[in-house]
Amino acid sequence: MVLGPVGVQSAYHPDEDTGVAEACADLVVPYTFSSAATRTIEEVSQTSGDGLRWFQLYWPVNEEITASLLTLARAVGYKVLFATLDTATMYWCPADLDLGYQPMVMGTCNAATFSDPIFRRKFAERSDGGTGTAPPVLKGIRHVGHARTALEHGVQGIVVSNHGTRQVDGAVGALEVLPEILDAVRDRMTVPFDSGIRTGSDIMKILCLDAKAVLVARPAMHGPGNPWGGGGALGHVMASLLAKLDGAMGLAGIKSIADLDRSIVRRVVYGGDILSNL
Repeated sequence: MVLGPVGVQSAYHPDEDTGVAEACADLVVPYTFSSAATRTIEEVSQTSGDGLRWFQLYWPVNEEITASLLTLARAVGYKVLFATLDTATMYWCPADLDLGYQPMVMGTCNAATFSDPIFRRKFAERSDGGTGTAPPVLKGIRHVGHARTALEHGVQGIVVSNHGTRQVDGAVGALEVLPEILDAVRDRMTVPFDSGIRTGSDIMKILCLDAKAVLVARPAMHGPGNPWGGGGALGHVMASLLAKLDGAMGLAGIKSIADLDRSIVRRVVYGGDILSNL
């Protein structure tokens, strides 16, 4: 299990990214830094110590800033790079507009960029950085053809994700396309899964299909986002998900993750599923 990237965490809880990263380090759960974070790359790195850190990039329009961000992330211990593909532009979100919730406009979620030395020096020096040895992973793949294209270009991993259905209404469910994408590329690249995970049995189903990891994001915010929350509450949520995974496997008579495979799951189509697609 991996904590997926969550931007603008100050909207959920006062501990923000640093508290969450610390809780993940305590659980030995990889933490994915969002480039829409409200704390800087260095602050999160310092707080999480020896914890596993991954870095998610919303690609800037300026190549110098991009190179600088990736160079810094590599230098302070972020081991995997996620490049998010499904949010090249902001989607029209009526609820956010009604509430006046526009963190990008207010600069709330630009800590990483605003603290970047290239950005601050207005590109006075050219960075020769890059991703270094960080494995490139493309997040937001939902089409088997796109997965094959990524493989042809040497990408080492893809995350099957529809951004938690937050971007395009009616977008295909990530789970709907996961099996065919895995059938096409799983022996040649790493395929984690993201979107819609709520319980330990959800994690179990995804691992049965042979995804290599499961990203959890929105449920993790329910802990620190409640009135009694904070980074410790996030740790409780993540530990509970792991415990529920263990419990679900035990009730199914499965001893280890290695024993999970497709023979254990069934796809069931209900009448409501058919009617909703007419």
